[in-house]
Amino acid sequence: MSKAAFWQRGESLDFTNATTDMIEANTVMTLGSRICVAGTDILPGETGSIHVAGGFAFPKRKAESRRDLPFPGRQLMTIRFW
Repeated sequence: MSKAAFWQRGESLDFTNATTDMIEANTVMTLGSRICVAGTDILPGETGSIHVAGGFAFPKRKAESRRDLPFPGRQLMTIRFW
């Protein structure tokens, strides 16, 4: 049987920015098939926090296309994570 060692709590996770651009705090991002929110500014090559649990509200842009939404066909005002 496999065994696991505790790594960290799961509300926020460590995330290493593998891009060449800074990820600004509160940026909505994808992590695999899930969405998350950057908890801090994360510089390229650095590790910062991402939130994967909680409720977040953000304004909907007026010119936003429904195709650009994380869940097409819905008007998202609050994201609630699993």
